[in-house]
Amino acid sequence: MIINRYKDKLERENGQTEVKEKDDIKSKSKTTQAIKMFSEGQTPTQVVIELDLPPEEVRDMYRQYLEMRKMYDFLQVYDQIKYW
Repeated sequence: MIINRYKDKLERENGQTEVKEKDDIKSKSKTTQAIKMFSEGQTPTQVVIELDLPPEEVRDMYRQYLEMRKMYDFLQVYDQIKYW
């Protein structure tokens, strides 16, 4: 346990933790990757391009993300705009 803490500390100091996090997220599902990207402020268009997913699928993921954030008022507007 002490050795692992020390290794983590050294990795943080050397900036290697960020690389591990990027590798770790790429091992997750496309939905998890998309939601993480949304939480970082990326747009659905950026997610479509980055993850090479169909726009309809990303639209559904974005809606799920908004529901998780309890943005119900925005969802009502979003749903109205989506069908114009």
